[in-house]
Amino acid sequence: MEYQVIVLGSGPAGFSCTKSLARKGYRTALVEKNLLGGTGYRTGCLPVKILLDLVQRGCFEERVLLNPQGNLFTQAKSITRDWALKMEEELKALGVQILKGEGDFLDPRTLSLEGKLLKADTFVLATGSEPGFPFGLTGRETFLLDHKRVLDLEKIPESLIILGASVEGLEFAGLFALLGTRVTLLEKDAEILPGTDRDLAEPVQETLKDLGVIFMLGRELLGVERAENGKGRALLSGNESLEAEYILFTGFRSPSFPRGLDLAGVGIGGGVIITDDNFRTTSPHTYALGDITGKSCTANAALHQGRILPRVLEGERIDISYQRLPGAFFTLPEIAGAGYSERELLESGWEYRKGVAPLGAAPRGFTRNLSRGFAKVLFSRENRLLGIWMCGPQASEILSLAGVLVRRGAAPREIEDSLMIHPTLSEVLLEAVNNLEG
Repeated sequence: MEYQVIVLGSGPAGFSCTKSLARKGYRTALVEKNLLGGTGYRTGCLPVKILLDLVQRGCFEERVLLNPQGNLFTQAKSITRDWALKMEEELKALGVQILKGEGDFLDPRTLSLEGKLLKADTFVLATGSEPGFPFGLTGRETFLLDHKRVLDLEKIPESLIILGASVEGLEFAGLFALLGTRVTLLEKDAEILPGTDRDLAEPVQETLKDLGVIFMLGRELLGVERAENGKGRALLSGNESLEAEYILFTGFRSPSFPRGLDLAGVGIGGGVIITDDNFRTTSPHTYALGDITGKSCTANAALHQGRILPRVLEGERIDISYQRLPGAFFTLPEIAGAGYSERELLESGWEYRKGVAPLGAAPRGFTRNLSRGFAKVLFSRENRLLGIWMCGPQASEILSLAGVLVRRGAAPREIEDSLMIHPTLSEVLLEAVNNLEG
């Protein structure tokens, strides 16, 4: 069987790439070894947001969803299955052939899959990453959780230790705290969301504290073991230990490489697939996207890479910088923005002007009694937008296109002269611009 392009992996990178290729008329096949949708859509990024949506809409009572489809986690899996069916319909309508199984490269243009030989002019590797565990743990221990095993829970845990106060850890902390779980968040650094502006992180930490989350920051984890009562036990420095029904690991991931990369001529370095600035690997016939490249391991970057790869195949050189990427943390409340953070500007010695406004400065924020959260804009002395940030409900939706403003270096007057929908929380951005210092 011969194709112009074969894409391996159906997560955000693979799915968006396959759709983009098919729309441009490429004869395309998509290979998936597990669930259609991959980690991003089936067991990782999207399912956590689905769970948070269900909980914040109040779709649960006494630890069980009031829904005939089953408990909270069963319903989340059902919704992801529905999305996967929609993905399949879209791909088939575009003429994409979906192939199941894990292939082995035999040479740069041949993949062996379930006894069949597949040939292509170009291969695209988008096989993502898998949860990893330190201390020799396998991940099969009964007291351990990762984002995959969360979806297999039959009841809401009474107690949970979350290892890591990065984005994933904080999202899960908010989810389980809302469900009534006694959550302890353990982090080796002295602050949550290391590298993030403290004014953006503080409302998240205060909200989680109000929900009963216990923070143990600046604590070193020495190991994990099963306690005599079957619970998980985290061993800390200072001869201290903590026990909980489950221990959830976050932030540990390992790339999921296709088999036979050496035969395909694809090089690996530093634990990732080596690519140039336009995703080409050391094999001229093979490209790689997403987590396996180690370049901005976020879903929005993976989706972007997939969308623009057809242009690369057509010979266009794409100037891509993921340093100023728009992004969001789906915490309680959300954090979103684009461009430089204030911490980055301070550390670089870059002179800037700042404008800040609390959510209550906008009528919609005041009437919703939003006492935490704010918007922040950062401009150069030449009035070029360097960064735009928000902490508050639906921040990810409000600032979804913030990257456009940052990329063009919008001036304060451009934002002031823009007509914004009223009444919305987004109007707080105007207030932040009006409050510019200097």
